Amino acid sequence: MINNKVKLEFKSKVAIVTLSRPDKKNALDEATYADLVNTTREIRDRMPRVVVITGEGSEAFSAGFDVNPANPLVKNLLNAMENQDPDSGRRVVDYIRKSLDPFFALPMPIIAAINGVAFGGGAELAVRCDLRVMDANAEICFSEVKLGLMPDMVRRFTIIDGHSVTLFEGQRRVCFYHGI
Repeated sequence: MINNKVKLEFKSKVAIVTLSRPDKKNALDEATYADLVNTTREIRDRMPRVVVITGEGSEAFSAGFDVNPANPLVKNLLNAMENQDPDSGRRVVDYIRKSLDPFFALPMPIIAAINGVAFGGGAELAVRCDLRVMDANAEICFSEVKLGLMPDMVRRFTIIDGHSVTLFEGQRRVCFYHGI
């Protein structure tokens, strides 16, 4: 991988994709999206039977979009708002979608191994997978709803509509907003 924000390992016919920013709870920044594009190409070339995506460490699958101003995508969004330029904002969203859509279009099942929190964009990432398996202490939370934002990475709420499966072991919190 170019930036080492996403690790890819093959075990037999299984591709294991690990979001690798444990110091940032595996938050998604521009470099992570770029690495995911390269990871997707490599998976497509090797054609495993299944893909498992997880987060490094035990705290987080992914805390979602990295809102740190050092993230170039955040700078672009702030500039778009400051200049009242909706096209620049759309370009950021398009970049994210173009980074993720090919991954979710892979022709094999994708399993989210949710270890810890999956908030915001991390929750959206997990929900787009075909199957979700959650650790006993894992949480899925669409925290952006509390800010008045719609989850837009998700084209379908499979966790709700029954077209895919979420496996739970014991009690879990699955919410559309956190703290209310």
